[in-house]
Amino acid sequence: MKTKLTTLFTALLGLFINAASAEEASLEGDVGVGYSSQHYFRGQSVSEEVLQASIGADFDVAGLGAFVDFSTSQSLEAGQDKHDTSVGVKTSFLEDALSVSVGLFHYEYTAGAAELEGFIGATYNTLLSPTVRLYRNTDEGLSTYEAAVSHGFDLGLADLTLGAGIGVTDLSTTVESDYYELSASASRSLTDSVDAFASFSYNDADNRDDADTFGGIGFRVKF
Repeated sequence: MKTKLTTLFTALLGLFINAASAEEASLEGDVGVGYSSQHYFRGQSVSEEVLQASIGADFDVAGLGAFVDFSTSQSLEAGQDKHDTSVGVKTSFLEDALSVSVGLFHYEYTAGAAELEGFIGATYNTLLSPTVRLYRNTDEGLSTYEAAVSHGFDLGLADLTLGAGIGVTDLSTTVESDYYELSASASRSLTDSVDAFASFSYNDADNRDDADTFGGIGFRVKF
């Protein structure tokens, strides 16, 4: 399973890079590092006291916007390490009012479990930026449905982003879980390309006894 996933993602990354290099397309993205007191994935606890790193890039492929994102979470206390990779394309309709993306999402735990999912998502570019996304596991036929809203505020001293999301995920072919998250993130530019941020989140799921709150800090470098 892992060998097939690695081969597939290597082929996709190579295709995107070759296509991008064949055009005079702009490349932009960011690199981030940070710390979080908890890490949750679809309402389920993954680890505690976590160091996180990420890199993402956006570029053009055959007239479409393409993206590649990678993130890793390394546990300092209880729990597992986790690695995520997303690749896909996106485009806009209705004079850029509606953005649609499709792609593949791969995630892997240090315990050995690795999954590959296809996804499709849509965002209406208006107040609260309502977003919906559907994931479908390519091997086990499990699905995840998510919906979220967010809004940003310029406070002068910092930029504040508030968000809320809900989801329903299949834990198995017979068991599903509903989950919810509220978040607030404040960021401040240190230079033209470097931002510092702090976040606070509330997370709950119907198959857990208690909700949880957690926070994080970090830096992001844009290129």
